[in-house]
Amino acid sequence: SGLVSVDPKTGEVLWTFAHPYSTSTAASPVVGGKEGNIVYCSAGYQVGAAACKVTKDGGKWNVKGLWRTAKQNMSHWSTPVTKDGYIYGLFGHNTGTGPLACLDIETGDVKWSQKGFGSQGGIILLGDKLLVQTPKGDLVLVAASPDGFKELDRKNVLQGKNWTAPSYADGMIFARNSSQGEAKGEVVCTKLQGN
Repeated sequence: SGLVSVDPKTGEVLWTFAHPYSTSTAASPVVGGKEGNIVYCSAGYQVGAAACKVTKDGGKWNVKGLWRTAKQNMSHWSTPVTKDGYIYGLFGHNTGTGPLACLDIETGDVKWSQKGFGSQGGIILLGDKLLVQTPKGDLVLVAASPDGFKELDRKNVLQGKNWTAPSYADGMIFARNSSQGEAKGEVVCTKLQGN
């Protein structure tokens, strides 16, 4: 039925925000904005995205819906990342051509959108850069800036089904795919220019 915030010690419900999830495959909520009190949520299957502002007045929590995009900005299951008031994510549903896009978390305005990334990969934030793993097995380094799409490096590292986010540790990128039929899943360790 939507987002639910609970007190971790008691389980008491602090606040709720309605969002029409239709299945269990939705992105995790993302918190950001100028004051760190905007919660963004999104789901595939023709649901879309929304954001709300959460404030507290004394002991009372208040939630105000800021924007909603029905059937747009859908995150199939890849959780977007946030930096300096902007959301960066892979959008679409079950598509190999879905865009990587930048949205203003407080207004929902699309700052830029670049097709061809696919909705089923994953994304992480590395300082001022985005590291994206596409469903086709490409690792792509992109500038995390609302000023426009800027690809910094790209390398195809895996074949098959690549439906996970990459990992990063000690200057190295780790990526994996899943097993398909007779083929076993693989893990690679690599670097990209500028990471």
